[in-house]
Amino acid sequence: MDERVLPEADIVLAVLPKTPATENVFDDVRFSKFKKGALFINIGRGSSVEEAALLKHLQGGRLRGAALDVFQTEPLPPESPFWQEDVLPASRLLLTPHNADISLSMNEESAEYFCRVARRFVLEGKMPDYLVDL
Repeated sequence: MDERVLPEADIVLAVLPKTPATENVFDDVRFSKFKKGALFINIGRGSSVEEAALLKHLQGGRLRGAALDVFQTEPLPPESPFWQEDVLPASRLLLTPHNADISLSMNEESAEYFCRVARRFVLEGKMPDYLVDL
């Protein structure tokens, strides 16, 4: 990550995968380099954010707000400070636990995609384009 952009960025969007190299990459040191009043959005993996450091910089005013779709512990425990209005006003924090991608047409689009892939496999013997080897 090129940290030179952090002091200039109004919005930082994290879309990092979960790897040893991205573990807690957004920590106290990195958040302290953010532009004062910046917004932080994480739609990648919760493991990339040190949540105590994020909360510290939200409460201290370095960050104006945050939108989080992922968390270190999922589901986000009820006792998490992110749920506590007295810790941080809801106006400065948007929580969308694995729901940021939901749209009105998502179910229909997913069903159409599934049918298209299944039809190709059954009728033409073609494997799906995206296979996951578990």
